[in-house]
Amino acid sequence: MPSISVLLFAYNRKDFLKDSLNSLASQKFKDFEVILISNFSFDLSNYTNLNVRQIITDGIIGNYIYLGIKNAGSDIIVFMHDDDIFLPEKLEFIYNEFSSKNIGYIHNNSLFFSGNIKNASYRQLGRKPDFNMSSISVNKNILMRYLEQIKKSFSCTGHFYLFMCIR
Repeated sequence: MPSISVLLFAYNRKDFLKDSLNSLASQKFKDFEVILISNFSFDLSNYTNLNVRQIITDGIIGNYIYLGIKNAGSDIIVFMHDDDIFLPEKLEFIYNEFSSKNIGYIHNNSLFFSGNIKNASYRQLGRKPDFNMSSISVNKNILMRYLEQIKKSFSCTGHFYLFMCIR
C-alpha cells in the first residue's frame, strides 16, 4: 500500500497534464500512487516510473473527487489539478507532517507562475490561505465520513474539506 494517494483531476485540458505528471515524477519522496481522474483518455506510457491508474468519467467535480477517494490506497489524500505542479519536496513534507503529528488536514502555500514552466517567474501570494485544491491534503478517514456529500458537491470544495476537518 502506498503512503500517499495523489488524486489528479483533469477536465478537457490534456496540454497541462504533462507538466503535472512530470512534477510528480520529480518528487523526492517516491512511495505514492497517482489516481488520474479525467473526462478523456491520456497516454501514460511515458510515465512508467509513476504508479498511475486512470479513471475516465464525466460529471461534476464531486463525482471526480468521490471516485478518487474510493480508489485511493492510502490514508493520506493529496489533491492536484491538471494545471498545477508540485515542487520536488512537497510529498515528502506532507508525509512527514502526517507521520509526526496527529493531524487530519494540511493546507500549504501556493506559488503562482505565468509563462512557460521552464522559465516561470514565481510569486507567493500574501499570507492568507488560498483554497486551491492542490494546496490541500486530508486524512482519508475524515473524507470517508462525508463521501455522499462530496459526491454531490459542484464547487467550493477546498473550503468544504477544511470545515469537515474542524468538525
